[in-house]
Amino acid sequence: MHFGFETFQPDQVVRHDRVDGRSSHRGDGLRNPKPETSHSPFAVERDSLIAEVFERLPCGVIILDAQRNIIATNQIGEALLAKPSSGLFTRNGRLEPANPQQAALLRKLVASACSSDKGSANQTMLLSGTGEQPAFSLAIASLNASSNRDDDEGGRAVIFIKALSLDLPSAFSGRLQALFGLSAKEASLATMLAEGYALKEAASALGVRFATARSYLESIFQKTAVNRQGQLVALLRTVQPLE
Repeated sequence: MHFGFETFQPDQVVRHDRVDGRSSHRGDGLRNPKPETSHSPFAVERDSLIAEVFERLPCGVIILDAQRNIIATNQIGEALLAKPSSGLFTRNGRLEPANPQQAALLRKLVASACSSDKGSANQTMLLSGTGEQPAFSLAIASLNASSNRDDDEGGRAVIFIKALSLDLPSAFSGRLQALFGLSAKEASLATMLAEGYALKEAASALGVRFATARSYLESIFQKTAVNRQGQLVALLRTVQPLE
């Protein structure tokens, strides 16, 4: 399993350290609220599972301190930082959006999250990509838990980054069949509606009559417990598989 670029070892996490203006990586033990048992088999397994969960999230994850120094990322987050078109880059180990206004907003939100309690509300912002790259939604949350760190370490924030796109994963149609018991044709129609097609356009693309598509749609409504196309699309956009 991976956390950042490196293979995750039990009781380790990839950290970004500033060296001559560039980021390097090293493994540090994950902080444990009970230091005396931090190397127990249970703690080692727990830390490995936590890292595995971060890797499987279908979004970029970046953990920062109050000065936006990057502490850790998952693989998707690392890939975003390496892609100039994402609109995100690192400067002396600190996370910076390319857009000055968005950079100022991110600084404010990260500082707020690092000084807030862990249970405080998440904050969000839009990050514009460059060129053909789509925009990204950023959710910034506090990771503060005073019992898990030394008082002089300061707060921590986590940023979840997700690209905004109408495109759906290739496995989406099969996911709908498994979740709602749709037939293959119903799932294909539902997928096209979720991608923004009108019912008539979807019927034409699937090579079926409009009346047949209407029949499929009525069956989809029954199986998903909605009664309007707008509700169906809203529901379907929430069930994207973890890829």
